[in-house]
Amino acid sequence: MAQENTGGLDDLLATSIVNDPPKQQQKGLSIPQALAHAKNLMDQGRLSQAEVVLKQVLQATPQNAVAYHMLGLLAHQANNTPVAIELLQKAIELDGTQASYLSNCGEMCRLLERLDEAIEYGTRATEVDPNAAGIWCNLGIAYFDQKDFEKAQECQAKALSLNPEFPNALNNMGSILREQDDIDGAIEHFKKAMAVAPDYVEPFNNLGSLYATNERPEEGIAVLTQALEKRKDYPEAYCNLGYCYKFLEQNEKALHHFSQALSFRSVYPEAHLGMGGVRREMRQFEEAEALLALGLAQTSDHMDLTLALASIKGEMGKIEESEALYKSAQKLDPESIPAQIGNGMLWLEQGETDRASGFIRKALELNPDSPEAAYALTRLKRFKENDPDFELLKSLEKAINDPSKSRKRIQARYGLGKAYDDSGDHSTGFKHYMEGAALKRETFEYSASHTTAVFDSVMKVFTPELLNRDDMEANTSKAPIFILGMPRSGTTLTEQIISSHPDVFGAGELPDFEMACNAWGGKKGDRLYPSNIHQASTKGLLRKAFQDIGNTYIEQTSALANGEARTTDKMPANFLFIGAIKLALPNAKIIHINRNPIDTCVSNFVQLFGHNQYQSYELEELGLYYRDYKRLMAYWRENLPAGTFYDLHYEELVADTEGEARKMLDYLDLEWDPACLDYANSKRQVRTSSLTQVREPIYTRSVERWRKYEEFLGPLIEAIDRPHKG
Repeated sequence: MAQENTGGLDDLLATSIVNDPPKQQQKGLSIPQALAHAKNLMDQGRLSQAEVVLKQVLQATPQNAVAYHMLGLLAHQANNTPVAIELLQKAIELDGTQASYLSNCGEMCRLLERLDEAIEYGTRATEVDPNAAGIWCNLGIAYFDQKDFEKAQECQAKALSLNPEFPNALNNMGSILREQDDIDGAIEHFKKAMAVAPDYVEPFNNLGSLYATNERPEEGIAVLTQALEKRKDYPEAYCNLGYCYKFLEQNEKALHHFSQALSFRSVYPEAHLGMGGVRREMRQFEEAEALLALGLAQTSDHMDLTLALASIKGEMGKIEESEALYKSAQKLDPESIPAQIGNGMLWLEQGETDRASGFIRKALELNPDSPEAAYALTRLKRFKENDPDFELLKSLEKAINDPSKSRKRIQARYGLGKAYDDSGDHSTGFKHYMEGAALKRETFEYSASHTTAVFDSVMKVFTPELLNRDDMEANTSKAPIFILGMPRSGTTLTEQIISSHPDVFGAGELPDFEMACNAWGGKKGDRLYPSNIHQASTKGLLRKAFQDIGNTYIEQTSALANGEARTTDKMPANFLFIGAIKLALPNAKIIHINRNPIDTCVSNFVQLFGHNQYQSYELEELGLYYRDYKRLMAYWRENLPAGTFYDLHYEELVADTEGEARKMLDYLDLEWDPACLDYANSKRQVRTSSLTQVREPIYTRSVERWRKYEEFLGPLIEAIDRPHKG
């Protein structure tokens, strides 16, 4: 291991810069020959031998600047850059006319983030030799690191005027233009660097990264794959590929590439951030939390990791930890727009609207042109005709015309759609929703016919004979209350009413039952359902399968109950698993929410979901999904034992809340409690698309809402009623 120098140069020269160099003598060489021999040894990577020769040269000629310079380069090669700087400074002291000494010393200062010194040495180097492109290039990098992009650009331009095909300068100019949001200029320079130096991998990676962050993932994948063909152990390229696949929602490929990046560099915050984000999208919250926490432990002042961990802790209900992390983010950057918005959404979920408003309006005050802040404002309130807050939505109008940022354009369309819709201009609002949905639909792959096949396969596997078996010896817990149905059908309102009962804990949307079903016979994260149930049947393992699924679910959810006897799980998509719930948890209660089909679908279509719901962004596909959902519910109703689930009708619930709530509680074997009607004042966290609505008393404005948009809904209505050709 290289020794740390704590004394002067004499002490340094008396110790080893590298790993215990052999005490060999080089005899019969002149000083120039010895220096040439040392350089040859360095080129071969024989640093210990080179060190011996150079120290022997200094013993013979103690004022030899060349030897000090070469020893400095050697020390840097041996990862001993602080010592390298001392040696180079001695070389400069002995001979300040060598531009290479000055430039190399500046570059090493830059690597240690001693940027003022780096710029001082680099400037002196350009004064000594103003015609050396490499020296101007190095000085430009120091200015870049200091975020003085104007001077950085001047230096790289000077380098390119001296050598128009200098690949390093072309690559560096691309990075500068990227920071200045000149995306086309950055692409041009990266491509030029790639053309003049095909084996120089950095511009390939930089171009791939630019594509990844500018929503051009397919192009990013192509160029990053080329980078990895040239260099197999390139963590940055693997990480950027991970982000490309993450954008395309190809989660397994994204995870693979992030893992590859971490295999080459264990301390890599961007890779932890990406992998944590993918796990979150897969609703594997504990894994995501652990990955983000590990990354943050390695780099405690990383803003993006801090915000991501704060957000997921909020989603997991760890409110105090989330709040503390948002405070840390604000200390790192008091003017961080994402920190203000994240804090605002956290408090909105707690029902503290005024507190949430303060953060979101602060974000708009810091940057009135932030589309993210303006979109958050549309989630915070209901707009009225001639609402003065329409002025704050100008950034959304601007974002619509930015073709390079599809995600901002999507948010802008949905934000404006809600604002116009709230204020009574339903036609303009719905047109914005349609544009936003079309943009969103372009970002992922979805097949309505595949979804139909999945629903068909569930009905094929769960035969009437299987559904009526009572010999599974499954988990007998009475704790679970499943609330399910189409998204946006009233599941949140129903859970709010039930979980306001003192004996019930509202756990929100839990992925646990779906994950337990999907993973049986495989590993966590697999998606094997329902074929794994069919395999269990053919192998005589049905009893074990449903015992395992039920036990796994109860083990994972029992800790959530917070002392209450019952726990609600309002994952709407659990309607796909009703047969499995009955067989794995026969004493669980199931409430199925029915709502007007077109109202339900419209409510889905006008919502920009945080996760999945891929069927919701094209009217015909949404209608076909509803058709298949309706078929499956009819199948369960026809073939399951009577009373397996309770049908609740949303329209009846809002028309006679107390009467319907009493019926529900009776089905759930719960005594009536008036608290169930005071759900709007509940302080429990709510994570739903309608944050403002669930904090209001019962309202009926969503009943027959679809008629406001009837002129647009032909494809939806036709698809809902289209016969299934099974």
